Amino acid sequence: MVRLKHLLLSASSAMAIAMLVGVPIQEARAADVAEVCQPLAGTVTAGYIFGDLGFQTNAFADDDDDDDFESNNDFETFFGEGEALYHFCDSNLNVQGDYAFHSHQFDFDAPFDFANDRWHVGGILFWRDQDVGVLGIDASFLNDDFFGKNSETWRVGLRGEFFVGDMFTLGAGAGYLDGDFFGKSMDGFDVNAWGRFYPTENIGLLARFDYATQDIEDGGAVEIDHWAVGGEGEFLLPSVPVSIFAGARYGESDFDSGGKFEFSTDTTEIYAGVSIYFGSEGNGGSLASHHRNNTLDNTSVIFERLPNFFAGKIGIAP
Repeated sequence: MVRLKHLLLSASSAMAIAMLVGVPIQEARAADVAEVCQPLAGTVTAGYIFGDLGFQTNAFADDDDDDDFESNNDFETFFGEGEALYHFCDSNLNVQGDYAFHSHQFDFDAPFDFANDRWHVGGILFWRDQDVGVLGIDASFLNDDFFGKNSETWRVGLRGEFFVGDMFTLGAGAGYLDGDFFGKSMDGFDVNAWGRFYPTENIGLLARFDYATQDIEDGGAVEIDHWAVGGEGEFLLPSVPVSIFAGARYGESDFDSGGKFEFSTDTTEIYAGVSIYFGSEGNGGSLASHHRNNTLDNTSVIFERLPNFFAGKIGIAP
């Protein structure tokens, strides 16, 4: 009986020591796992847009209203976007490559497809600190195709994000544009500002404003001003790095040739799609965590996500 008591006492003591030693060991192992760097990440997005584009023109701005013309045209758009990111594990430095394609198909009564295809290839070099935000340089090559005519633009810009706790992110960016506008020399700039609110860990609400201006050499002073506003909601599905999103945006563009000729467009869009996140699953699993550890959005609202009806007016007109 005494021997049995000694055996039980020895077993209990060994178990207690194992538990006391095992706890810090397990915590250390968990910390080691948490510190393992995941250098590669990426995002793939696809969706569909339903839109309406209004067009107003005055052939000679100084004439009376009899020369005014107005029309509205429906369009539908398939879009796909993909980004890949490499994180330098010993620093806060990241480099990203990205591509996006938007095919705006207009509903015109014509025996051929009336489409405006817009795409870009680009990249971002940026610094990111999870306690502060993002600061980076972005660049892209944008191609605008309308009925067989192309416009090519180079863009380079600066961007920043500020993480306000776990529930808010504020962002802004500005860029310089240079290229050709359907055979005519063009330069300009764009700016944007946005905010995202996370009411829960799986929901994000976005509000965004964009503005851009283009100066075109066309034998005189030609200027195009654009602006757009939009909102979007995104929901991360439980237990998988996949989200669904839906939103709406409105934009206007004004063309002015120094009083000789002017026209404008207004565009309304509603859209929905799905995003798949790769490589950021181990950083908390929330939607904010995916956004703050994965790729950045480098697709232009004005020059890609909205159609360019000026392409049809300037590029096709004799």
